[in-house]
Amino acid sequence: MATITPTITVIEEAYLGGKVRLVTWTPLTSADTATPLDRKYAAWTDRAVQVEGTHGTGSTSLQGSLDGVNFRVLNDPQGNPLTFAAGTVRVEGVLEPVLDIRPVVTGDSTGITVSLLLVSQ
Repeated sequence: MATITPTITVIEEAYLGGKVRLVTWTPLTSADTATPLDRKYAAWTDRAVQVEGTHGTGSTSLQGSLDGVNFRVLNDPQGNPLTFAAGTVRVEGVLEPVLDIRPVVTGDSTGITVSLLLVSQ
C-alpha cells in the first residue's frame, strides 16, 4: 500500500487569459491512498477529469470534500457520478466546487492514472 501524491504540471499556454495546471495521480491500485489536491487550487473550479488503466471488476471515482474528512463522489455537469469502470473511456467536466479532491480506486483495478485539468481565469 502506497500513498500517491499528485504531480502538478504547469501548462504555460494561456486559456482566455487564465492559468492551466495538469494534476496527475499515478500509478494507483485499490491498495493505494491518493493524497488530496492542495487546497490552494480550490478556486480553480473549471475542471475536467480523465481516467486510464485496467479496471477489471473495480472502478475509480473522483471524490470531493468541504471539510477534508467526509469525501463524496463528485458528478459531471449532467449530474452523473464521476465513477469510471471497465469499458468507461471519457473525459468529463467536474460539476461541484470543493476544497479537497482526490481519486479513489476499488476492486481489482491496476495501473490507474487519474488526470485532472484545472483552469483558473
